[in-house]
Amino acid sequence: MTSPLTAIFPPSNLSVLSGSANNDTKTLFTMHALASFLSSTPTASALWIDTTSSFPVFLFRDILSHYAVPLDRMALVRTFDVTGLIDSVRDLNGTYSAVVVDSITAPFAREMAADQVKGHAKMAYCLSNLRTFTHSYHATTILINSSVEASKSDTVYSQFSLTKPSLGPTFLYYVDFCSLVTATSPHQFVFEIIADRTRATEGHLLNFNILRDFSIEFPDHSNTF
Repeated sequence: MTSPLTAIFPPSNLSVLSGSANNDTKTLFTMHALASFLSSTPTASALWIDTTSSFPVFLFRDILSHYAVPLDRMALVRTFDVTGLIDSVRDLNGTYSAVVVDSITAPFAREMAADQVKGHAKMAYCLSNLRTFTHSYHATTILINSSVEASKSDTVYSQFSLTKPSLGPTFLYYVDFCSLVTATSPHQFVFEIIADRTRATEGHLLNFNILRDFSIEFPDHSNTF
């Protein structure tokens, strides 16, 4: 049975998944999406860049096992500041078919708080490198971001929750595919595509539930993964 997550983040696109800063659903959803992608692409390998030192290693091990993906197809790198993140991005090459940065918010929010101009310049440099890597190697690249309150005058925002990705318009300029997760109840969520430069998918929704064992259920598809 094919998971709705297998191709939810398009290849050759720099993608972002945003959501509440206080909710780990973004990370869990991305772990399932990545494991599903690796399961459906036996020759692919992936890199997870952890910028918050909070990556749930044992949970992800169990998720990979559930999708029958060997651990040796995943690599984990921890970075502690913008310099470390930029160095990791510079080193990217065709080794990895998929890359996740979790989170993109943490290092650049700190950098911008210290110096707005330099922070934006460093973010633009990092995102430009990520986009070049993604397009050059046809990679699936996912940035996990927090969300902030939006207004209807914003160019990109969720019509479902009236929120938008954080880090401002410079960030959105480099992103090809924008999505956002919103909680509708303690264990029920909706994934919403809010911008897509390559496909006509804006406004598409995917409802999902998180079960006690951290598996994900898609009630509209009658599937559990």
